[in-house]
Amino acid sequence: MGTKQWKRAAPYAESINRTLVKMSRTDVAPQVVESWMRLQYGTLDHLDARTFAKEVRIAVECHDASTPAENASLAQSYGF
Repeated sequence: MGTKQWKRAAPYAESINRTLVKMSRTDVAPQVVESWMRLQYGTLDHLDARTFAKEVRIAVECHDASTPAENASLAQSYGF
């Protein structure tokens, strides 16, 4: 997760972190993952566990395809 200081925790950080641990991707900030997920969904409350985990994996792929500056800018746009 680097040395980035986030303004606030991701509301879904605990759920996202569980999936990131299973993926061995604790290097990815949950704030960035949630931001990528929110591009697709305005709210994440309605996602069942299987869909939520799938969307975390997709968000990690988006993270990996983007620069650190792009990821930080996206997270900042969601108030993180």
